[in-house]
Amino acid sequence: HGQEKKVDWVSGAALMVRGEAIEKTGLLDEGFFMYSEEVDWCYRIKRAGYEVVYFPQAEIIHYDARSSEDEARRLEMVLSGRYRFFARHYPSWQGLFLRLLVLGGLVIRIIFCAGASLLPLKGRKRFRKKLHSFVQVFLWHGEARGENYGEK
Repeated sequence: HGQEKKVDWVSGAALMVRGEAIEKTGLLDEGFFMYSEEVDWCYRIKRAGYEVVYFPQAEIIHYDARSSEDEARRLEMVLSGRYRFFARHYPSWQGLFLRLLVLGGLVIRIIFCAGASLLPLKGRKRFRKKLHSFVQVFLWHGEARGENYGEK
């Protein structure tokens, strides 16, 4: 990460963007509560003909980088942002495929954490906590299935 490099997107903690690029693409989409808004913006900026560049010499200090303490809630926000991004920029079947992959991954994690939380392991308590989070996020998918993640 020590060299200037063209990238698809950069983290949203600090961004420097040309005024003309903002005029062409608009600002960050306020429909993203948190997570993926910078991915969406960089995607739109690149589609407008601009480059996104990682510049490692620029330094920003991000104090108290705790966006969400609750692991399940944080994962729900991350997924909501990803789903919104896909809904805005890709065919609906790809968004559905993404959700199926995520749900499959959650099922695998739930099975693993359930098994690990039953074994006499040192980190059993941590596995139980993760199990609870993964089950919560899995159930959230059922509650959020009618949610509109963004129009094209």
